[in-house]
Amino acid sequence: MNLVLVPGLLCDKAVWKSQVQALKKQAHVQVADHGELDSLGAMAETILASAPPKFAIAGHSMGGRVALEVVRRAASRVTGLALLDTGYTPKPAGEAGDKEAAGRLELLDLARKSGMRAVGERWLQIPMVHAARLKDAGRPFSRQASVAKMVCTDNAMKVTTDAVQVLGGAGYTTDFPVERYMRETKVMQIFEGTNQIQRLVISRDLARG
Repeated sequence: MNLVLVPGLLCDKAVWKSQVQALKKQAHVQVADHGELDSLGAMAETILASAPPKFAIAGHSMGGRVALEVVRRAASRVTGLALLDTGYTPKPAGEAGDKEAAGRLELLDLARKSGMRAVGERWLQIPMVHAARLKDAGRPFSRQASVAKMVCTDNAMKVTTDAVQVLGGAGYTTDFPVERYMRETKVMQIFEGTNQIQRLVISRDLARG
């Protein structure tokens, strides 16, 4: 089996290191390198130029959109497709879609004016980093910590469940490591306060203003 793994925006082969190691006995694994390519089409063509005649492809985040473009251009070569934590539908209509487009254009403008480092710093304003910074500053952080725990474990559960689904019945067997990943991730939704409890913590903190 040939498998191409496609990283997301601002990511490289390092994000797939564990998967490459886990799958090396089941597949010949190749990780796409976007380099300085600046369009989904160019990324897809680069993958098609270096991939075997037949291959399965998995894309994470923006890599999922690249994978879809690969399928659009050469569906007959693709034996399987996995989209992990990625959007696959058009932007929503109306105000919601306009807001999403405006946010993407804002990031693009920031990259052009201040470089990709500035974009990376913007993305660092994510729940787990923010909670840690508040703690370091001696400020209240319980709500932010609950958000971080809930968001991270819920997303991890979604990804591992999708991974099992991709493999079908084989996903439940010990022949593949994903069944263990899913079980371990489920535990993380329960330990240190279930995610339902985290939602209560967040809602009570918001209600207090």
